[in-house]
Amino acid sequence: MARNDDGFRDFVLDQLRDLRGVTCRAMFGGYGLSHRKKFFGIIHESRLYFKVGTDTIEDYTALGMKPFRVSSKLTLRTYYEVPPDVLEDSEAIIQWAKRSAGVSSRVTLKKRGVPRGFVLAFCVLLPLVVRTAWGTDNANLPLLWRDVSPQTAQGQPLPAKKPWVIREREIAFDPQLLALLKNAAARPHPPIAIDLFQGRMYELDVTSTVSRLSDLSSVRGTLKNTTKTTWALVISGSVVNGSLQVGERLYKVEHVFNGRHRLLEVDPVKMPAE
Repeated sequence: MARNDDGFRDFVLDQLRDLRGVTCRAMFGGYGLSHRKKFFGIIHESRLYFKVGTDTIEDYTALGMKPFRVSSKLTLRTYYEVPPDVLEDSEAIIQWAKRSAGVSSRVTLKKRGVPRGFVLAFCVLLPLVVRTAWGTDNANLPLLWRDVSPQTAQGQPLPAKKPWVIREREIAFDPQLLALLKNAAARPHPPIAIDLFQGRMYELDVTSTVSRLSDLSSVRGTLKNTTKTTWALVISGSVVNGSLQVGERLYKVEHVFNGRHRLLEVDPVKMPAE
């Protein structure tokens, strides 16, 4: 087996050749694997890592596998190294890849008498319906932030809503994804998504990262598969401030106090000049 990432990549892709729809792209100092737009694997330094969930992580840890360590200060615990025995078994690795990508091996309709044409239509239209409802497959991507419910919020209440704020909610950033996002050396980044107020997930497309020695980074970009979008975040340690423009809608990410943040949708007409 080749020891460099290019040779190892070729070996992995050969092992996965019977899983149709697998694509590979250079990223992260290695390669990223996707199955029909669902990101599920990372090739880095001749090692293969698959995305894990609560129902699969024990399969990896039980065999002594470790999460993907990006650097001495950053570990992605949603990706674990694939066991060598699985890697060497072309049938086993495909099954593990399917579970990682959330791929169903088949669609079974148990009711008798279902016309074959209905089955074909079901198999063809179901993915289209899902992609239309969610915009893309972004619902499966890791989120840069998550909601903080009033029940779990700690400390003093947040300041009252300002007159130009249409709606708001408290959010908490994923520290590992935040560290990854502000690291210019990590580009191109693995897929990272955000959740605004419409219940739709947007994948970030990073176009510029400026990092300084003071642990201050300015990150800019657009949102994939969406027109008229732009965003900019200023990250200092774990403190984040920034803005997002999606069409005519304007959003703000605001650090309030003590590491607590909130996401705002604002009315640009009513908002005072900064």
